[in-house]
Amino acid sequence: MKIIDAHVHICEHINGWGSRGELRGLGKGKAIYADGKEFQLFPEYMGDYGVCPEKLLEIMDNHNIEKAVILQGNYLGFQNLYAYETMKKYPDRFIAASTIDPFCQNRELIAKHFFEDLKFKIIKMEVSNTSGLMANHDIISLAGKKMQWIYELCRKYKLKKQRKIRVFNRRNRQGNIIPLKPAKMTISFSTFNRGTNRTPVAKKHKNTVIHSILNDRRITVYFFMQLSA
Repeated sequence: MKIIDAHVHICEHINGWGSRGELRGLGKGKAIYADGKEFQLFPEYMGDYGVCPEKLLEIMDNHNIEKAVILQGNYLGFQNLYAYETMKKYPDRFIAASTIDPFCQNRELIAKHFFEDLKFKIIKMEVSNTSGLMANHDIISLAGKKMQWIYELCRKYKLKKQRKIRVFNRRNRQGNIIPLKPAKMTISFSTFNRGTNRTPVAKKHKNTVIHSILNDRRITVYFFMQLSA
């Protein structure tokens, strides 16, 4: 049976950013945030200050994994070029997702380079308040202008989309998830808790389907988007 891992990471250099500030490598797979918190980011055997694709391929081969999808985000730091180079070097083993900070003043130039020059086919956005866009930006509405720009990119370049949200302390309630403005868009949300089990709540809205499980303390949301032009 063929196995495809839909979520792997590589890291040329640790240069992340989160709610604790910038993240830098200490060697032997350890990292430190700006507030002084140190932790083991990845096993020492995988790398010193980063994880190369060759090490990942070794692990994949040991577990009979044929292919993998490289994702990225603020946690390790954006790795767009490294992911692109890896995908081109090992086209039969990897496909890579790009990511963009929609707050960049020159985001249109970045998008043009990624999707016209480099021809990325996937975009992944993480807006969590721990190590996503909300870690160092204000609360982001999924129906707001910044995310609408991302949706238009997906439509324009016919991209496959992955969205990942971890929302704690209800900073981004369901009211910020819906409604989404673009027409002819189908989006499936899956929200679930990381605490005690609760009764699932499913709600349907125009162009949107939301499945949620909530608890009193936290909400964790992962959602995958499929747009139809």
